[in-house]
Amino acid sequence: MSHATANVLPEKLSGAALPEQAEQRMRTGPETPLPCIADFAIYPIGTTIPFSQVIDKVDVILKQLGLKYNIHEQGTTIYGEMMAIMHAIKCCHNAAHAMGCPRIVSNIRVGTDSDKYKAVEEAAAGAPALPSD
Repeated sequence: MSHATANVLPEKLSGAALPEQAEQRMRTGPETPLPCIADFAIYPIGTTIPFSQVIDKVDVILKQLGLKYNIHEQGTTIYGEMMAIMHAIKCCHNAAHAMGCPRIVSNIRVGTDSDKYKAVEEAAAGAPALPSD
């Protein structure tokens, strides 16, 4: 999004005014950190590779990247900076392709809170521990 677009965007929201912090964040550009909580579920398609192997690889990648996360029955929840999370999901897709999965589909839900960075840290700290084997 260009700065010109960001400057007129609040006016195009049916008269709704954005809080000053949100307007400032839009003007600072994509390099500005944005705290995020994301859920994603990865689905390998057209392969005989066991799903559990793909999930094990997701676990390894997220550990290597140093992100806080929780793998659960419905997918994976990741806590951190938005671009770091998107990069991690891309790495998971690339790894699944490298394992021999010809097609990967992911469902991704992303939540951000521009004025409450501590909320992400608190949510990550309160994430349930992974079950031990």
